[in-house]
Amino acid sequence: MASAFTDQTLENSQSQLNFLGENNYNAPWLNRLELRVGSEDANASLNQYRIRLSPTNPAEIKANKKYYQQHLNVLDAQQKVAFNEALMNRYGLILDLAYLANRQLILKERIKIQNLFIQNMAGGSDQNLSLKDLVDVQTDQSKNLLRLEEIESLIAQTLHFIQLDYGTFSLESQPIKELISISQIKNYISLSAENGELRSLEAESIKNELELNRLELNIDKAEARSNIGYIQSNIDTERGKTWNEHIGIQIGVRIPIVNPDKPSLNRQRVELLEEEAKTESKLLQLEQDQKLNAMVLERLLNRYQLVLDRITVAEALPLTGASQVDWGQVLALKNYQFQLLEEKAETEKQIREAYLDYLEKRGILVGTPIINYLSTHFSPIGQG
Repeated sequence: MASAFTDQTLENSQSQLNFLGENNYNAPWLNRLELRVGSEDANASLNQYRIRLSPTNPAEIKANKKYYQQHLNVLDAQQKVAFNEALMNRYGLILDLAYLANRQLILKERIKIQNLFIQNMAGGSDQNLSLKDLVDVQTDQSKNLLRLEEIESLIAQTLHFIQLDYGTFSLESQPIKELISISQIKNYISLSAENGELRSLEAESIKNELELNRLELNIDKAEARSNIGYIQSNIDTERGKTWNEHIGIQIGVRIPIVNPDKPSLNRQRVELLEEEAKTESKLLQLEQDQKLNAMVLERLLNRYQLVLDRITVAEALPLTGASQVDWGQVLALKNYQFQLLEEKAETEKQIREAYLDYLEKRGILVGTPIINYLSTHFSPIGQG
């Protein structure tokens, strides 16, 4: 799972974070510096010199600092979401492989039982079986062999994708052999519910982006009033006889009676109101998804227990009261048991997927430290 730290989907936000780590949005205290020279008449000689300083609006400086910090928060949240998705993709591959390996094992056992049945049919040990029974079993076995071939092909494909990240990997690797059990998942969900739910990473990202838009509007408001005035010093060499008469100082202050940027700012306010409404809708949807996920997980756990109970009952069923083995009954019972095992494998996969979805929707996957939540030991994931 450590390869998720270097996933390509993280590169965009990471490169922006690196850039902002070395650069910022701080506005300079001096907005404009002007040097003016001139003459009172048409002579080529210059006798007037002026320096004008226009300070930056303090509100603009403050707004840019807040925007910069919020932009860092947005990128950090986006990076967590991207890392969360990268982890989910890798977890999904592990679950797919574990499920396929389970299905492969069940099919091999099915084919093995069918081989025993066919051998006993050929030996004529059970006179109650007909040629039609033999044909039915061989037909079913052919289907199982084709299913087994398909599953083994899917296993090879899944291993290929996993090996792109892990390097050497097989069905005997630790993530497959030490996969979290359903009872562990049930216990973890119970403890997690008692300790309260963590915030959704996606919800946090959406809120941060909305706040960034608000701060951008504040910058535009401040920039609309960026010209707050000026301080000017001027020298006129032909005026007066002393330096005190040559030098003059002027201060100008803008009177904000009109704002030419008001129509544009109002349009931005309307757009922000629309964005706020969309954000509230998305947050509500995320909350509903969390509740739905918890409900689905609970129903799957109940279903799993039902399947386990049926397996226990099936294992206790008597085959026959006679001393001679009835292979027709054996095959019927084994087929029923295999169907239950396949249902168990399918339900286990669905529970583990819903469990990961539960963690993902609550921002638990990318907590500190990063934990392998598919491991029986909840072992940390190295970032090296």
